[in-house]
Amino acid sequence: MYQYLYKKGHISTSAEAFISDYITLYKNFLTNLPMLTPLNFEPLRKKYIKKKEENMSHPPGYPYSKEEFKDLKERHEKLQKFLDTDYKGLKVWHLPDDIKEYLIQVSTPSYRQLALIKIDEIKAQTKQLIKDCKALEKKKPEERTLRAGHIAQILARDMVYLRKHHQHIKDGKVHHSKLNDEEYNRLQNLLAYFQKDDIQAHLDQYRLLELHPFLKDVKLENSKNLYEYYKKYLEKRKEYFIGVYDSIDLFAPIFKKAEQYLKKFHGVNKDEKDKKVKKSLLELKKALFNFDRQVIKIFLKNYITDWKGINLGNCKNAEDFCFHVFSIEKEFKDKTFFNIDELQNKLGYLFDFKYQENQPEKLDKNYAQIPIALPSSLFKDAIIEGIEKAMQKEGKKLTFGKDEEGNEKRTVVYALREWLENDTQVFYTHNRHYKMPEKSKEIFSKEQIKRIECQVISLENRKELYHYKELSLYEWIDKPEKYDKLKEIAQKDALKKFRSYLLSTEKVLRLEQHKDRVLWLLAKDLSENRTQGTNLDFKNFKLKDLEKFLDTPIKMEVKVNYIVDKEDIAVNNAISGKPCTSEKQLIEVGAVSETLKIKDYGDLRRFAKDRRLPNLFRYFYDVKSKGEALSKTELEKAITLLEVRNLIQRNEDGSKIFKDKITVLEKAMELEQLLHEKYGQPDTDFENTRLGKYWKQEQPKDSHISHNTYIKFLQDKTLGIDLNINPIVGMDGAQHLNNDKELAKSKRTHPEQTLEACLIILLRNKLIHNEVPYTTFLQSKMQADFTPEQVVRQIIDESMRIYDQLIAEVKKQTA
Repeated sequence: MYQYLYKKGHISTSAEAFISDYITLYKNFLTNLPMLTPLNFEPLRKKYIKKKEENMSHPPGYPYSKEEFKDLKERHEKLQKFLDTDYKGLKVWHLPDDIKEYLIQVSTPSYRQLALIKIDEIKAQTKQLIKDCKALEKKKPEERTLRAGHIAQILARDMVYLRKHHQHIKDGKVHHSKLNDEEYNRLQNLLAYFQKDDIQAHLDQYRLLELHPFLKDVKLENSKNLYEYYKKYLEKRKEYFIGVYDSIDLFAPIFKKAEQYLKKFHGVNKDEKDKKVKKSLLELKKALFNFDRQVIKIFLKNYITDWKGINLGNCKNAEDFCFHVFSIEKEFKDKTFFNIDELQNKLGYLFDFKYQENQPEKLDKNYAQIPIALPSSLFKDAIIEGIEKAMQKEGKKLTFGKDEEGNEKRTVVYALREWLENDTQVFYTHNRHYKMPEKSKEIFSKEQIKRIECQVISLENRKELYHYKELSLYEWIDKPEKYDKLKEIAQKDALKKFRSYLLSTEKVLRLEQHKDRVLWLLAKDLSENRTQGTNLDFKNFKLKDLEKFLDTPIKMEVKVNYIVDKEDIAVNNAISGKPCTSEKQLIEVGAVSETLKIKDYGDLRRFAKDRRLPNLFRYFYDVKSKGEALSKTELEKAITLLEVRNLIQRNEDGSKIFKDKITVLEKAMELEQLLHEKYGQPDTDFENTRLGKYWKQEQPKDSHISHNTYIKFLQDKTLGIDLNINPIVGMDGAQHLNNDKELAKSKRTHPEQTLEACLIILLRNKLIHNEVPYTTFLQSKMQADFTPEQVVRQIIDESMRIYDQLIAEVKKQTA
């Protein structure tokens, strides 16, 4: 698209120069990076983003709060203004994350926060496994799918994962031992067969009971079977990680206690009290996360007087403050809370991340040496500017739609649609009927379903659908008279999934529509600038007229190529006059032409690749100028003789007489049968017959006699067969070979064969392998005004004449 606008003069720089300028700009930025000062912002804690689960969409700004997300947006905008001033053309999203976070002062997530996320995932996984067990127990025995092997795999994998690595010192270095593959497989097998004594011995041998956090509490001897042991293990797993989570999460109990104090302070008016408590608690959270001592001091003095004895000067950070609170409050005295060192020592082996201080990103790499990746949106702004200039030349103005915050939606898709005045294929404008899944329909009335589906199929509503991404389908439903909270939640969930499916499908369709518009412009440009081949007239057509355009009949041509070997110099010179420079070379031998609909061009291209055409075209070298196109219709008539039966007459008894490729091959088979009857009898001792001895001499490893062997057998002068079929007309053998390289190649490969034998074998092999045979002998039989069909008829006639002559000679010897 960029190159198209450049060629039309709407963009001044070529794509190559544009990329080169961008790389130079990026290199200058990386060179100056060590000297750049981060923006003047307070460090903002970077949040750890959970992976999306199936059918789950994160809200805007996730995982930041609204205030944090707004702050982050301001930082990005300020950084973009800086880039636009000193490095115009560079965008914030082009920068690597660590550089961007360094410049906008975003700190790394805390080790405690990452640990909480990880433990939260383990808790959710355990809860789901317990839920699966309960669901399984409700099913009939024959419907249960959980197998012992699967349970054993889950148990063995989790035991090894939760087993703390055993440390030992060897050669002065600390090593962490783990179970190897053989030991793990042994554990899984023992669990699957539930051999208690062997399982106990294995657990003791590899210190699993000692190094695993709760395995010793799951009594093996009290379990009747593997499934019971598995359920007990899951319950202990759930209990253990709930305790671990509570020990890591320092802030939740602090805020819960602070909320109690704030409710006491703010009086009894419930509505007003809730608002004040919420506001105060938010300020405390912000102060504590940023560890703003001044704000915290005000809270302790005015609101939470029970904590005013805490000396903030002795607190290094927010976590220190939490531990001071735990020492004051009685309800926390019996609870265990991990500091960072304890957390690392006791649970660090479960996490795949290292401890990092709550500091902004530091630039510790040599960024001048990193490879520069071109962003996918590199040409976006340049393309939009090019389209704006193009529309200005046409007296039009490009205006963009706006989002909810009033910002322009500057997209290439929108700009191109406006430039082409919404020109598109007709099928994109048809109403699209989206149906709700049958399961979802069960919780809606027929009237509700009808209203939902009607709202999304009409053309009028689709424009709103394109631009309003936060579309709430639930607003379209009339609420029932009897309010049902659970049903409303289920309806909202079903509509959320339906909306997500609807919008994602429409997004794909818009992308395909955009691609079609770009291809239309490129096709028009290509046709206008073609110097050879078929040019298409786009002037009187628009994209909406595409079907009509493709049905327009025009005369078109496609080249026919011939592959020649390096050694075929004579053939190559006859075709192009240039020597071959590689092992194989494509040589143009002509073209196929026909008046067809534009959409049928592919059929003509496929036809031009037919392997029978190159040799067929060679018969017209001497009678037509090279490259002159032959009609597809005429060529099809010729090829038909090589594909279907050609009836020439019907006898009085009703029998049919054919003359086509199959007739030639039948003649070859008749010759083989005749030779076998004369020189291969009796069948019981075939290898000692004259033909059998020759076959074993020529084809000692084969189980059948080839046609080539039959023809070479005819060369035996003692048979008394005259093999002179008069192939050479007006020239001697050497001259014939000099002018027919294909025949010469056959003679060179098999010097023991006569020229006549080579010719017969060549004719039959080409026909049976779906090719048109070409020799100078056959060329001499053609007339100047022959059509392709007449050429093929002549080839068939000559081939049949040769075999008839051979059959007559063999019969003469048998008479």
